[in-house]
Amino acid sequence: MNIRLAQHTDLEAINTIYNQAVDARYCTADLDRISFKERELWFDIHSEDKYSVYVGVVDGEVVACFSFSAWRSGRRALAMSSEVSYYIHDKHFQKGYANKLMDFAINKAPELGFKNLFAIL
Repeated sequence: MNIRLAQHTDLEAINTIYNQAVDARYCTADLDRISFKERELWFDIHSEDKYSVYVGVVDGEVVACFSFSAWRSGRRALAMSSEVSYYIHDKHFQKGYANKLMDFAINKAPELGFKNLFAIL
């Protein structure tokens, strides 16, 4: 799996993957599916230089997504902390992709100025 910065053209795949988690009631606190418009708004608040979104790609297909997000936004003492979220397409479970995404996050975090990472699992 190759990991790259997400593009607007990836949003349909990202939203499909996320809504699978919503439907299955795991790894998200959302109980209702996210619309494409909501996904666009979410994507727009994630900047490439700090709170970026990435996708995992296998054979040209987006099979996973990952993001850094503000942890308690506006609290300066937590500026070096980030929430990490990742989701895997349900046809691609048990392939080690979650481990690859978390390894990527841990290695990328210092470059973005993060010392602490949080995840809700």
